[in-house]
Parts: sequence; structure tokens; C-alpha cells
Amino acid sequence: MNSSGIGLLVSAYTTLKNAGSEMKLARTTDKIQSLLVITKLNSVFDSHDSVENAIKSFV
Repeated sequence: MNSSGIGLLVSAYTTLKNAGSEMKLARTTDKIQSLLVITKLNSVFDSHDSVENAIKSFV
């Protein structure tokens, strides 16, 4: 992932948040998780180890 990918994630997050919805990340790779930590976006995005856990977190 590069800065364009991060920009798309932030844009999608903002759009969903403004619409009263939520965005969850699931099964992020170590590289993506590292980028989220470096950019401090790990405090913004709710990341889960599986799709099932991400879905469960909506309830």
C-alpha cells in the first residue's frame, strides 16, 4: 500500500462516518498494519483479525 491507498482508506472512512456508518478493517497484512501504526491511523481504524470478528464488532 502506498499513500494513494492510505488516502482511499481515509476518504472511505470519512464518507461512511459522515453518513452515520462505520468502517472496519479485517485481515490486514503485517505491512499494512505497520503503515497504520507509522501514520498513527491505527487509532482511527478498527482492525480485526478475521472478517467474522469484524462483522461481530458491529453489534
